[in-house]
Amino acid sequence: MNYKEQNVLLQQRGAVVHRNLLLALFTSIIIILCALIGSNIAVSSHSKAAQNASTKYYTSIEIEKGDTLWSIAENYITPEYPNTQAYVEEIKEINNLGDDDIHSGQYLMIPYFSSENK
Repeated sequence: MNYKEQNVLLQQRGAVVHRNLLLALFTSIIIILCALIGSNIAVSSHSKAAQNASTKYYTSIEIEKGDTLWSIAENYITPEYPNTQAYVEEIKEINNLGDDDIHSGQYLMIPYFSSENK
């Protein structure tokens, strides 16, 4: 192998090494950008959750004639509950009710969420 052939081989190897270095640099930049964007999204969603954070409170209500657990639930349910059934079940649990039977004059503890500090 003569000097020219060796020089061409070295130039080709140099080009391959250069290309691989550029690819590694580009990949590293993409990974860093993705990490930064992901962390900004996480911080942003955490900030929004903190701003919208609600606290669970309880209030006592007197049952009136014609009230049912379901009608009470419809009046007091907040978006934190997945559905009315889950809310009624929590009301029953809090008040140690075995079934849906309630009577006017009784008092029930009713849970609700609010973002206001009380």
